Amino acid sequence: MLSPRSLWVPVLVPFGFSLEIEWSLLLDHVAALHEARAGMLLFSPAAEGEALALAEKAEVLKRLARRYPYHARALLPATTCQTLPESIELTQTAFSLGYGTVQLRVPSTHAAASEASLSRFFIEVIEHVPSETRFVLEHLTGRNAAVFAAVARRLTDAYPHRIAGIEAVGTGAAPGGLPRDGTLTFQHVRVGQPGVPVTAGVALLANMMADRYLDRGEAADQAEWVNPLKGLPMVAGIKHMLSRQQRRAEWTCVRPPQQVLSSTQRQRLDRWMSRMGQK
Repeated sequence: MLSPRSLWVPVLVPFGFSLEIEWSLLLDHVAALHEARAGMLLFSPAAEGEALALAEKAEVLKRLARRYPYHARALLPATTCQTLPESIELTQTAFSLGYGTVQLRVPSTHAAASEASLSRFFIEVIEHVPSETRFVLEHLTGRNAAVFAAVARRLTDAYPHRIAGIEAVGTGAAPGGLPRDGTLTFQHVRVGQPGVPVTAGVALLANMMADRYLDRGEAADQAEWVNPLKGLPMVAGIKHMLSRQQRRAEWTCVRPPQQVLSSTQRQRLDRWMSRMGQK
């Protein structure tokens, strides 16, 4: 069963200067998220999930399960890949390592697929993995949202005991983060919110992904929710800010096709962090 969490954030993958996974940073990153009682979304497209090869994703799952076995129920890996065989293999690997609930996301190769095609893709994954595996479905927006909504209804009707919920991005979570309607809510929280013991890095990540951050402006009586990353590559921007917080230059590395920040963009974020009192 997936462990309830009031805050869910994507796990960023730190790369070294050779663009290989920086394992020590990744393990520390997961440990900090767990310590803050955050739920962790593995392999999210919003956090370079599609930049990892199948073997790398499997290795991430193995290392996290081996070093932090008690984390498994607070980790939600997205196990759908670009091809059906890889999706089945990664889902089987995740289940064998103790990740009983995984997320079914629409691969970029299937972004414009028909309802019948997409349904068949997910059904093949569900049918070829252990029956105890539970699935959280992605909540799509945009032009193909109606198609995926129909797919979600079809899967929920066909597999009522295997679909654990549907992702819903919002602030309406019930106590514990899991609403009674079966929807998994990734709750947006504010820095310093009572009852949520978050570190600066976790708060930064949550708020950036939530597209909001409290900016008090020049005058003390002014306060509004803004996103300092607006117009910038989000992943590269967040990694730059984490790099500055943690004094680890490796955090600035991103894999193609992610864009790197220009010197002007880095300076802009540095000025904003200084103004916010973040060193």
